[in-house]
Amino acid sequence: MAIRPTAPVLPFQIPQSNRLLDVTTPAGSTVNFLPVPPPIGIPAVAQSTNVMTNFGWEYVWHCHLLGHEENDMMRPLVLQVAQAVVLLPGAPTGVTATGGNAQAVVSFTAPASNGGSPITSYTVTSSPGGNTATGTASPITVTGLTNGTAYTFTVRATNKVGVGTGPASSPSNSVTPATVPGAPTIGTATAGNAQAVVSFAPGSNGGSPITSYTVTSSPGGITATGTASPITVTGLTNSTAYTFTVTATNAVGTGPASAPSNSVTPGLPGAPTIGTAAAGNAQALVSFTAPASNGGSPITSYTVTSSPGGITATGTASPMVVTGLTNGTPYTFTVTATNAVGTGPASAPSNSVTPSAKPTTAPAAPTNLTFVSSTTNSITLSWTDNAITEVNFQLQRSSNGTTGWATIARPAANTTTYTNTGRKPNTTYYYRVRTHNSVGNSAWTSVVSGTTLP
Repeated sequence: MAIRPTAPVLPFQIPQSNRLLDVTTPAGSTVNFLPVPPPIGIPAVAQSTNVMTNFGWEYVWHCHLLGHEENDMMRPLVLQVAQAVVLLPGAPTGVTATGGNAQAVVSFTAPASNGGSPITSYTVTSSPGGNTATGTASPITVTGLTNGTAYTFTVRATNKVGVGTGPASSPSNSVTPATVPGAPTIGTATAGNAQAVVSFAPGSNGGSPITSYTVTSSPGGITATGTASPITVTGLTNSTAYTFTVTATNAVGTGPASAPSNSVTPGLPGAPTIGTAAAGNAQALVSFTAPASNGGSPITSYTVTSSPGGITATGTASPMVVTGLTNGTPYTFTVTATNAVGTGPASAPSNSVTPSAKPTTAPAAPTNLTFVSSTTNSITLSWTDNAITEVNFQLQRSSNGTTGWATIARPAANTTTYTNTGRKPNTTYYYRVRTHNSVGNSAWTSVVSGTTLP
């Protein structure tokens, strides 16, 4: 009959069968000795002598021939039961990585050998950083990575019996985790003729270089793209108010939009910057500076409007005099600029002033004292008259700009230029000017110098 031996399940370790290859000959004998295959799991080494060998587990049956017990004829039959040799699993292969937002997805192929025991888990390790993630199959996601940092990954396999973790795979391709850029910080929008120039500051690049920025108008959704600030948006409708937002784009995608810009109206001038108002007798002198944008068309005029009353005055430059005011009534003033397209928004209100038949305060100080030109014996100066109640100006000269000031002229009210004659050639002189009325004097202007020709 056929007998199939099976390994028994025992609560203890079965002793190993360590014996000579041939128990019928002495150890070390080579007489009539032939090499035999080694036990399973033991490296194949050709045997040339009779040596001690571990045969693992052995079962021995004795066969008795019936009818011949008196001769006790028997022959041993040895059956060897192979032991399972559990080794470490091999290294996974084909490791590839795909970057994400602070993470990477790592794919791989199971090793060719599981070491004789089922693989229970895989461990992926990043380089640099040593971040790890464990799973039972491909792919495995490694989190906690730093956007903008390049990583490679290796994979190890662990088998069921727990002999240990096998060797690491070859490194994966290099990937750089990243996300979309952050929102830019909006700057200012400046209107032009059917266009606007929008400035901004970059936000975070999300770990990947920003490749472009997109400016979008509201209303209309008109866009313009560029690689840096500022960006010009064209195709706008003159006399329509717009705001703008900016987004940034990198290899991952487009990030969130910035906050809206200030509102601008293409084609129209911007608002002038208000200066100061000075009261006179039933009138006021209002100063201002030109707007940052002329709307793409030269400014042709400015209009100053009083509040209350809505009394206006028009001119081409600052300062401007508003007449027809009521003495004893406080007023503030705003200024608008006009070009070929139309009139832009008003400035902020000026300081409050109260016209009076007689001056109640000293006149406003002149500004912008400037050296204009010279000859061998003269120097010409100019300044801006900011007062409306001055009686005259007081002009002084010094040889060093700090001491020895002497009054050289008292130009009449509303004068804005003066030529100082009788000077020595190739000599530097210093000047300052102020206004005067019955109440007192204004502050001095800044000191300027001029040199006569040789």
